[in-house]
Amino acid sequence: MKKFYILDTNVLIHDPISFTKFEDNSVVIPISVIEELDTFKSVADERGKAARIVSRKLDEFRKSGKLNAGVKMENGGTLIVDLDHEQVLPKEFLLEKMDNRILNSALWFNKKKHNAILVTKDINLRLKAEAVGITSEDYEAGKVKVDEIYPGLVTIEKSADFIDKFYKDKTAKNTDTDLAP
Repeated sequence: MKKFYILDTNVLIHDPISFTKFEDNSVVIPISVIEELDTFKSVADERGKAARIVSRKLDEFRKSGKLNAGVKMENGGTLIVDLDHEQVLPKEFLLEKMDNRILNSALWFNKKKHNAILVTKDINLRLKAEAVGITSEDYEAGKVKVDEIYPGLVTIEKSADFIDKFYKDKTAKNTDTDLAP
């Protein structure tokens, strides 16, 4: 069953082409995310640069169809820019807050499509999502596992004769071990 991934702004800032990395599923970008990106695009830092990249990429997709109806991507997935919906969140969640508007969009999709997942790097937003019954996950593309990182050192076993020669000559030729990373 295809899924609907609802992306938070921080995912797009972290990886401006993240919306292309969800295989053949539907990727939903709430209009409130577009509004947040719009506030960042004029900032002269990495966040502003990422916002400008996202805007240009979305504009490319806009040229091939109506984003609010869904546009097919090369990976077989569908990109949707979602307009705000009536409030489906409990009344305690004020829609003046962008995170709550994104959460409202995710809950609306979850109620209508039954297979919506909110993707955010914001721990508190994931906690709020769980509180209202929305599946959520961290965006992890590009993360490297700690045990895969080169530690910068390697242990080499050598014979006692090799060590003695090293101390005597103050040099030793290592011909049997490749030390290139």
